[in-house]
Amino acid sequence: MKRDMEFSIETRDDYLEARLSWPADLRIYRKFLNTILDHPAWTPEMPVLQDQTELDTGVLTVNDVRTIADLCVARKTEAGPAKPALLVAHDLEYGMIRM
Repeated sequence: MKRDMEFSIETRDDYLEARLSWPADLRIYRKFLNTILDHPAWTPEMPVLQDQTELDTGVLTVNDVRTIADLCVARKTEAGPAKPALLVAHDLEYGMIRM
């Protein structure tokens, strides 16, 4: 049975904690980004911890990765100065995130 990408977002004292799992999906990643920016507790200064240790990014194409980067750049003004902290399971994913 094919599983769709899933995410959950929880409010902590001074940050949001997001968990992403299953195969990465560009459509759902766009929804995830919108959900963070529309979250009632979120402010542009609030950090977001993203736990991506259960997210399979191996299904993403080069164009998918570029599109995700473009989505982040397009929403940068809304996102403000806060930086996300990303927790990943593999060195390759860490390297891709740092690009």
